[in-house]
Amino acid sequence: MRWGAFLVVGLCLAIIGGTCAAGAPRSHLVYRVDRVSAAVQNNKLVVNVSGAVRSGGWHRPRLRAKPSPPEAPILELEFYADPPLAKHVVIQELLPISTELKMGLPKYGTVAVSVSSETNEIATQIRVTPK
Repeated sequence: MRWGAFLVVGLCLAIIGGTCAAGAPRSHLVYRVDRVSAAVQNNKLVVNVSGAVRSGGWHRPRLRAKPSPPEAPILELEFYADPPLAKHVVIQELLPISTELKMGLPKYGTVAVSVSSETNEIATQIRVTPK
């Protein structure tokens, strides 16, 4: 009786562990960055990025800050997204992807934003509109 209970519990744990590992895609850098714009709007830094991914099914595009020293004049970001699940059938074509990041104002000396991807990096100056 006890061995049967252990067997059932073990099978349940194996099934739960397998579905969690298969269903959670890890984020990757997108294939390329095509356009970057950065501007100060309503005391927030707004960064708009568009680029391309290698296939369909990519989702949750986002920007992550790279570690940098406090005195760096350029805010460095990486363009990430979640790839399609391994067993899903998707179109094999370069497809557009874009995202927007609204964050607090950067450090005083920061004058530009740089966004990197798997194959390239684009930098742009931060536009400040007069009040």
